[in-house]
Amino acid sequence: MWIQSHACATCGSHPPSEASHVRTRGAGGEAANNIIPQCKACHRAFHLEGCASFQIERGLDLQAMARRIWREWSTLLQEPTTR
Repeated sequence: MWIQSHACATCGSHPPSEASHVRTRGAGGEAANNIIPQCKACHRAFHLEGCASFQIERGLDLQAMARRIWREWSTLLQEPTTR
């Protein structure tokens, strides 16, 4: 999966990363523009602390990160492949 090849969006640790839903799937966060790469430790902390606390503690805007990552992915999908 493409997202797993990226460094953790929250701490910068090297891949592989896990695909983390900023808004949980249970809360309707199924969209592809709702995913960020996170290392195991950050992904676990995100779920233990909750989204709001996790973001405030680290000064992050995970929704903005997810949108940026989605734009990057969308651009790659639109580029023609060369052989």
